[in-house]
Amino acid sequence: VPPCLITKRLETRIKQEDPEALIQMHCRYRDGKGAPKSDSRALEMIIKAAELGSADAYYRLVAELVSRKFELGALPWLVRGLVEISAKKGFHMAHEYLALMAKGNNIEAAIKHWKVAANAGSQNSVDMLMKAYKNNQLPKGELAQVLRAFQASNAQRKSKARDEFRREKLE
Repeated sequence: VPPCLITKRLETRIKQEDPEALIQMHCRYRDGKGAPKSDSRALEMIIKAAELGSADAYYRLVAELVSRKFELGALPWLVRGLVEISAKKGFHMAHEYLALMAKGNNIEAAIKHWKVAANAGSQNSVDMLMKAYKNNQLPKGELAQVLRAFQASNAQRKSKARDEFRREKLE
């Protein structure tokens, strides 16, 4: 499918206020692939997707602000607020980010966020919880409960079609 046709399809979905289409167009404007490179249009697209309630968009908005080298030292509340909104909407990478922010001064809060992300299937969070267990910061029973939820989450994502696609892609 030609890139211009994909862009036209995305524009149609944008008119229907589809946040995923807005995120995809954000990437196209940001990278200049499939659409003319435009930082202002990219930012406009990701803000609109966030306004429509996309957890992914809130998180990407933080990344966009950081990549643009905004004076975030003066606005840590903005970054944290956007990440917290993304986490509340269920985006597991936001929980990982909040855990890393809390790790130094509040290990209990970090563990809470890692648990949520691990329950959603995050291997990085499981690894961090394993370290917390080894440091006697997490009881064995809680770790076992998280590992069961992690395995269940990953089992839900498995399918024959997905496995075949990955095998074909690697060959």
